Amino acid sequence: MASSVAGCLRSVGYRVFDVMPLLDIDCIVEALTVQLRDMGSAALYCPRAAPTREETGGEFITVGGFVRPGTPGFYPGKSASPPLHSHDFQEECFTVNAGSMGYLLGYDGVERFVQAGNKAPLCLPPRVPHTFWSADNQTTLDIKCKIIPASNSEQFYQTYAGLGYDAGTLAHINPLQILVTFVGGHVTLTEVPKPLWLVIKYGLVPILRTFNIFQPFYPEYTG
Repeated sequence: MASSVAGCLRSVGYRVFDVMPLLDIDCIVEALTVQLRDMGSAALYCPRAAPTREETGGEFITVGGFVRPGTPGFYPGKSASPPLHSHDFQEECFTVNAGSMGYLLGYDGVERFVQAGNKAPLCLPPRVPHTFWSADNQTTLDIKCKIIPASNSEQFYQTYAGLGYDAGTLAHINPLQILVTFVGGHVTLTEVPKPLWLVIKYGLVPILRTFNIFQPFYPEYTG
């Protein structure tokens, strides 16, 4: 389905960035906006051109999304939550346009919240473990996240979206595939003990890639 959507958008002159109908997410990159609206069991994608990654000189990329209450995530009760992770060298700045975003920083287990209307974005420096989710059970979360520098985040989110769609939920992606994609996107899964993560990053993942068992990104999602 993800690849067929990509082909459809390409056929009308648009390049797919990140289509996540599974999570009802509008993924917005400076390269492209793909808006998702429910139409029963179908979905309507409304692309809009925007400056490309190349046009920003690779300085940043912006990913935005709408998340409905109850969207599946990695953590029970935390809608659309990704696994606790950190970015090796990128800064993330979150802006909440509607709803409430809950988030965790580090390992203290303290839940924090950002509400719509906060003027200053929530900026997380590199290597800070975090996860986030839609914290409002009534209102759809509308967020935008600026990632600095862009690096290969475009390919990372494209692939993550497509894999999640094909698997049924993000939590059902093959765990080995998640490892390969996260390492390829310069993202560390911080709940994995550091010695084990180093074995995964420099031992297991290169083997999986060398023998073409898994790759970090796939043209059917990034095309």
